[in-house]
Amino acid sequence: MRHCPPLLTVFLIVVCSGGCAQTGVCPEGQPLIDGECTAPPGDPEPQTAPLQLACEFSTEPDDNPVVAAYPVMLTVEPGPIVAAQPFAARLTGRWVLFAFQINVAQAFWPGGFTRAAIMEAQATVHVRRGTTGSDDVTLKLAPIERTCTYDENGNNGFDAGPDYPSCSQDNDNADGSNDDCTGLGGIPDPRNRCLQFVGGGQSEDCAPGGVCDELGATGPGSACEANGFCATTDLVMELESTTGAYIAESSGEVLFGWDDQSTGAIIREGGPNDGTWLLPPAAFNRPAGPNGLRLLIDGVIPFGMECTMGVFYLDVDAVPSADPLSSPMPDYRLITFPIRQR
Repeated sequence: MRHCPPLLTVFLIVVCSGGCAQTGVCPEGQPLIDGECTAPPGDPEPQTAPLQLACEFSTEPDDNPVVAAYPVMLTVEPGPIVAAQPFAARLTGRWVLFAFQINVAQAFWPGGFTRAAIMEAQATVHVRRGTTGSDDVTLKLAPIERTCTYDENGNNGFDAGPDYPSCSQDNDNADGSNDDCTGLGGIPDPRNRCLQFVGGGQSEDCAPGGVCDELGATGPGSACEANGFCATTDLVMELESTTGAYIAESSGEVLFGWDDQSTGAIIREGGPNDGTWLLPPAAFNRPAGPNGLRLLIDGVIPFGMECTMGVFYLDVDAVPSADPLSSPMPDYRLITFPIRQR
């Protein structure tokens, strides 16, 4: 009989390990769900993807629009995604205009350009599938230091700078001038605005085998031929991080991408371009859409861009078309997270 208490203790431990959940008692940190003790799911690993935006752009509303595609990085950092449960996701974006794309544009831009003032820049995160009752989330431009349009010597363009005076929006005047920007005549001038500029490197090395030649920016119709210099680095615009609130569906996957539903783009039906995007018009003097960009090239020339998520005509997933047009992005290229069962 001296051995009965230890045996009884062992028996109770074994019984409790298999049946304590029935009494509503679970180990710390494990909630009782449907009569079972369940370890809480961990956060999924963050994912980043360069999802393309198919864009129409124009320097003036009446110009012939041009269609191009730009990779806009999207990062999604969600909390646990459990069936029929709410979850949050941290969303971050980044517009990237690659150096080779800038050089293509430079070839058609008399005199070239070295930087751009960002008037509006935004991209909207859309969940294509896997959530209920969820709104799209628009990511706005992350604030950057403001500088004057002209340098202290009144120059703008390739020979200007490289330093431009810093300025504060608080010192803006009603006519558009800024008290910190006095490079034109030593006094504030409405042409010398205080704006948020982004720019990259340039080079005048247009010789065979030189910097621009290695970037493919020399020869007939090139940036070097047109302006005597080329862009050497990408132009990057960071979008501010924002948290989205969602409710997961009962099963399946959650698919994150950029907006392709409320941008105004529609799918063409019939004809040689059947299945391609008809993109919304790009006009600088209109507010930016869900995926929109408004720039002042060198702080002077207006540039508008309107976009929807899609793949360009040269992409392996593009819909065949007679013209170089974009088409919808397939599901498998979106950022995808599985929905865990409870």
